[in-house]
Amino acid sequence: MYTSLCFTFENCEYMSFPFSSVKSLEVRNIFESIIKTKKCIETKKTAQSVYFVIDAKENIEKNYIAFGGANPFERIVNCPDIVSVMFKSDDGNNDEIFVPYTGDETNIHQYSFIKSNGDLVIKINEQGDLSFFCS
Repeated sequence: MYTSLCFTFENCEYMSFPFSSVKSLEVRNIFESIIKTKKCIETKKTAQSVYFVIDAKENIEKNYIAFGGANPFERIVNCPDIVSVMFKSDDGNNDEIFVPYTGDETNIHQYSFIKSNGDLVIKINEQGDLSFFCS
């Protein structure tokens, strides 16, 4: 059972939300790569597209500690630089999935906004077409 959802950003910051606050999610077309270096062999999962809706009640500073604290939803909307999503589970097994990322400090594939009810919507799609996601 997943307990939390963590976003990792381009500059290695991260933000975590209780999994119960995820109102909706879609992770599509997950590909797995095997990478060998001199020291190890590892696998890496990458999704072609992801979609999340996070409950408005989680828009509090405790979810994001960096640069003296900030509103977490505004951080995601104003700086689109999510590089991976990690699903943490209660048994210690975590699933990290990388998302399409193009750009230096901002991801051109990421579109995030705050709905009128305060919920956060995050859409990241390699093809740039965000219309197929739920709304």
